[in-house]
Amino acid sequence: MKPRISMITLGVNDLEKSIKFYHEGLGFPKMETSPEVAFNPFFWVGPEDENE
Repeated sequence: MKPRISMITLGVNDLEKSIKFYHEGLGFPKMETSPEVAFNPFFWVGPEDENE
């Protein structure tokens, strides 16, 4: 198997400001989240066919 990075997490001081930057500023699509997951939101960066 070819090595690859599958997930990167970033801690931020201002979550709302960061969401606006990544979603509105950079155009990263937000992934669906679940209330059962403690760490939200998720953004997708990569080929569309891998976003399944």
